[in-house]
Amino acid sequence: MSVASASTIASIGAALVVINAFIKIEHKSWGDILIIKKTDFKDYKNFLYKIRKRILNVTFHIWKINF
Repeated sequence: MSVASASTIASIGAALVVINAFIKIEHKSWGDILIIKKTDFKDYKNFLYKIRKRILNVTFHIWKINF
């Protein structure tokens, strides 16, 4: 087995352990964790909106200072 294969297997194993721990702590199922739902897109949209708003505020503030 090559070093790359061993590293890949170890990474997958670690990810499975972390996901399994999260599932037990949060009392969720594998499907809840791995399947993307419409509500997830709402969360991403809100997150991106907040980032965009923050960037525009900083940009406007810098522009306002320079002129």
